Amino acid sequence: MPHIHSRLVRVPKRHSEDKNNCLVVALHTLLAPLHPAFSYAAVHRLLAAAGREKNKRFCIKKAVLALREHTLLRLSQLSIPGTWISTRTFARLHPSGRFLIRTGGHAMACINGVFYDTQNVGDRLQVTHGWKVPEPIPEELQQTIVLRMASIAQIARERAEPLQFPAQRQHPGTLVAR
Repeated sequence: MPHIHSRLVRVPKRHSEDKNNCLVVALHTLLAPLHPAFSYAAVHRLLAAAGREKNKRFCIKKAVLALREHTLLRLSQLSIPGTWISTRTFARLHPSGRFLIRTGGHAMACINGVFYDTQNVGDRLQVTHGWKVPEPIPEELQQTIVLRMASIAQIARERAEPLQFPAQRQHPGTLVAR
């Protein structure tokens, strides 16, 4: 039997200290080629808005719901025969298309039968859940995604910046306590 194909994905240096980020990496790998609004940082912010904490695992089902809620992009859940199938079987059953897959407590991307992950993928990993990414992204969602991802970025910037109060003006002749 042929060995499955996999490719390592590199995390941007700015986010390299974030551990347990397999879901961010998988979604970025799947969506960035389809729409420029899905940069690594944008996907990171999207999942943070959905409740993901840095260096913490995050539920894939919550991420899929957040993607639908914040961008209106719907991923179709696959039916996995039995309780799981191996990555080798998954690649054979789905030789084309973009898929977000869950193996135990880990997430990775599968594009046209090739697995993309931050570590080497074995051919006997147990795929327990899978979602198909629509491609191409429907035309009516293109502008909505741009606007909603920009809105999430604005909210993230506002949360990161401390509140700024306007400086009090000093009128001529006002005494200042020292």
